[in-house]
Amino acid sequence: MRRYLGSARTAVLSLSFLTPIFMAAQSSPDIHVTRDSARELYQSSSWAHGYVHGYEKGFHIGDLDLQLAKASRNPEKDDGAKIRMRTEYGNRKSFLRGFKQGLQVGYADAYSGREFRAFRELRKLAQDFEPPRTSSNNDDGNRAMDEGYKKGLAAGLYDGRTGRRFTNRADVDPCKKDANYCEFHDRGVELGYADGYWNQRSPNEVRTARASN
Repeated sequence: MRRYLGSARTAVLSLSFLTPIFMAAQSSPDIHVTRDSARELYQSSSWAHGYVHGYEKGFHIGDLDLQLAKASRNPEKDDGAKIRMRTEYGNRKSFLRGFKQGLQVGYADAYSGREFRAFRELRKLAQDFEPPRTSSNNDDGNRAMDEGYKKGLAAGLYDGRTGRRFTNRADVDPCKKDANYCEFHDRGVELGYADGYWNQRSPNEVRTARASN
């Protein structure tokens, strides 16, 4: 009994020591909006910010399932697919909508043996981004990016499935609305197209395409 109590006391002390570290980790700044080169995009679009967080989680879950030879599944059912909202995530609905999409794509990429693509794709989108004078609560921008993503995804899936050459879909089908809407819409189209296209291609093709860029 004395040995058990001693072990229990040690465990309590260990947990007490770790609690401040855990709390500090939970409250640490989000690197996507502080140090990432695509931070202006994340700061202006909670949809894009949610997407990158979802992709990271989905890729991790998919990689574990692949390594453990588990059957492919819906990553939303995994306990690790949860995220606690923070103020810097902006609009809750838009963030979670992007998070859900990123989760599915990240899982599919990892489980299929493809490379982690999200950072490369999003940083490319952010290169010529003109941030509007709004925060990530920008409802029109978030809606435009979500709508553009869905259109690009459908086109990418079709082109990838039929063996067509990868193209910049936003150039083929340019946005015809106001500048603020198009700033987000066209980036959503490009991201969706890339996700749909590479979903239909082999991991080796993704690596080859990356090497040529």
